[in-house]
Amino acid sequence: MPLKLLFIAILFLSGCAIEQIDGEEYVVSTVRYGEGEISPASVSVFEGERATLVLTPAEGWVLVRAEGCNGELLGNQFITGRIRANCSVRVWFEQTSALTITMAFSSENGIPVQVTFSPL
Repeated sequence: MPLKLLFIAILFLSGCAIEQIDGEEYVVSTVRYGEGEISPASVSVFEGERATLVLTPAEGWVLVRAEGCNGELLGNQFITGRIRANCSVRVWFEQTSALTITMAFSSENGIPVQVTFSPL
């Protein structure tokens, strides 16, 4: 036992990293509905770890929802639950309304006035 502790101490002090080489590795895949980017689109994680995905809608689109892998959506990030098997995250992007109404008329003094309305 003391020899094992000495070995670990030497590795720590020498700057070496200890990497997990055993344990199951699983894949978190994604499915996208609509226009946007999911990064990464697929990721491998060891059993019990979580994965974080960044969800970015394309111009004119908004992020509506994301679900799967026992995760939760926090802003534009989806964080999975602890991974115990291969799983998939589904992400929905929806197109924003492109309706714009423009009215042009003249004021009492003959000055042209233009008003534009666009939904938020």
